[in-house]
Amino acid sequence: MSRKLKILIIGSTPSPFVQDDINIFDKIGRVTSIYSSGFGKDMVKTIRVIFRSIYETLRCQLIVTWFADYHSTLPAIISRLLRKPFIAIAGGFDVIAMPEIDWGAWIHWQRRLAVKLTFRLATDIWCQSHFTKRELYKRDRRLNSRVIYLGIEQTSLEPSSTLIKDPKIVLTIGLVYSERRYLVKGFDRWLKLAQRNPQYHFRWIGFSECMYSKIESLPLNCQLEPPLKMTELIPFYQEASIYCQPSRMETFGRSLLESMLFGCIPIISSETALPEIAGSTGVVVSPDDWEDMDLDRTRKNFQLSPEQIRERAILNFTLSQREEQIMQRVKEILNAR
Repeated sequence: MSRKLKILIIGSTPSPFVQDDINIFDKIGRVTSIYSSGFGKDMVKTIRVIFRSIYETLRCQLIVTWFADYHSTLPAIISRLLRKPFIAIAGGFDVIAMPEIDWGAWIHWQRRLAVKLTFRLATDIWCQSHFTKRELYKRDRRLNSRVIYLGIEQTSLEPSSTLIKDPKIVLTIGLVYSERRYLVKGFDRWLKLAQRNPQYHFRWIGFSECMYSKIESLPLNCQLEPPLKMTELIPFYQEASIYCQPSRMETFGRSLLESMLFGCIPIISSETALPEIAGSTGVVVSPDDWEDMDLDRTRKNFQLSPEQIRERAILNFTLSQREEQIMQRVKEILNAR
């Protein structure tokens, strides 16, 4: 593959996993990135993204969209008309329909049309997990996709010292900035778990200050923190003995994977991709069991060591594995033109 190959990557935000893929594609060709945050909400940003995405789609030979949404529809149409390869990476919101909490791109017809058109016009669809692939198939049985797991670079998350775990600290990481995110991330379940286990200290990182007023009563054993950079999370991963993710929807679970590198015991929701990521190292909780869960009993019954939890993450979800699969698939796509 030539360095002359021009590649366009359209992403909703410059999140760590999008940046990981930009770094991978940068080894294949020359990458141009467009971030669509604010699309549809800010008129100036929306117009700028539309015109820039049209221009870059015309000049690039390979187009990649991280998530399907309104911003990806025009590039998908142009790519099909010009017979350019178009890769759609299915991420979460774009494969979900949860009308009970008004969550997912497939609930409202306008957004559903944009997402479905993007996926149907794509040369290739990459899903983060088999869970994601199944959800996408539920939405549209005509869509064919493949699973390429996200990965993490373990050297960027090395413990700064020997792990010294506090057996009474429970860590959760998840962005909560709206009432819908409050429910999607399972914050209400987390509160019930904390109330049931007052002898444990619960930390939630990623809770926006604007949502504090939505909490009727925060238990004394709970601590809320704003979003932090990945490197700033390392001390929290080091200290926690349990990582808890009570989400109602997760299509991968990067924070879970990061916590596993530090040997945290994963306590995770059943109706998500999290059990797929944690495998036999995870303690899987059904929706009705969060408020009755006894963490002392759970810890006593858990037989795996931190090293075994860490091994699961290292063997199955490295960034180098994702890079190898992406390199191979892009080569196949370009050779088939």
